[in-house]
Amino acid sequence: MPSEHLQGMPHAAQAITDIEQLKDHPALSILLGAMREAVKEAKWDREELTITVARESIRDACEALKPEFNYLSDLTCTDWYPSEPRFHVVYHLLSHKRKERVRLKVKLTADDATVESIYGVWPACDFFER
Repeated sequence: MPSEHLQGMPHAAQAITDIEQLKDHPALSILLGAMREAVKEAKWDREELTITVARESIRDACEALKPEFNYLSDLTCTDWYPSEPRFHVVYHLLSHKRKERVRLKVKLTADDATVESIYGVWPACDFFER
């Protein structure tokens, strides 16, 4: 995140997890304005922003961000077995205009590890979603 979004905040090793401190980042600001209840967590760590959204809102979150973060560069999943929620589906988005990245995350439990496709937003995810 460019420093103008977090002026006066330390850029050291300590992560920032307070949504109120991060609310001015373009991606988080967009999501908070469009779907505040869907934003579960936000974390600024090592010059990267990760926003955790509710599973049922991932498609809407991607649609809300697409005008600014216009490129889906990657879609992956991590398995945190034996922890719950076990699976973290991660979407890496890029803004060519802003030259910034943002990571969206959805957490899924082992007993219900399904999430809506974002193919309608980014058809390029077809391969990743298989």
